[in-house]
Amino acid sequence: MIIAGAGLSYYTGMLIVKASVFTGNTRYEDIALALFGKKISRVVSALNLICLVGFVFSYIAYVKTAIPRIIRQYDGKVGSGSCPDWIKSTSAGEYFWCLVFTFGIMMPMSIPRNASTLRYSSLFGVLCSMYLCIAVVIVFYTDKTLVPDTSKNFE
Repeated sequence: MIIAGAGLSYYTGMLIVKASVFTGNTRYEDIALALFGKKISRVVSALNLICLVGFVFSYIAYVKTAIPRIIRQYDGKVGSGSCPDWIKSTSAGEYFWCLVFTFGIMMPMSIPRNASTLRYSSLFGVLCSMYLCIAVVIVFYTDKTLVPDTSKNFE
């Protein structure tokens, strides 16, 4: 299923590239306008908006629950439970992190009209993803209490 999904993603990506080259446009709405007319362009615009709003809501929901859990996990290890309750895994903490993520990260990134102004934040996101991948691989091979050796079960 993953290989089929990757193949389908590649095929549809190439279709979008060919449509972009054929029409001379780079936005989905402009490509739809050139190929199918104004009505389909509006449908594409609405679907694009729904997709982006869904991604934003899912990111906000993830961050508002993940950050308090991470703080709760490391709070006792760093100090003697010194974090205030309004940033921990409570409803106030989730509300706080929701506001911080929405108005401190998402809103400033949505203000620029030119995508090239986001190159540094995009680079930071790529570097964070690379760090996460490397950290997961290192933890997988070094911390046997977290990832037990199950190869003995197959012998």
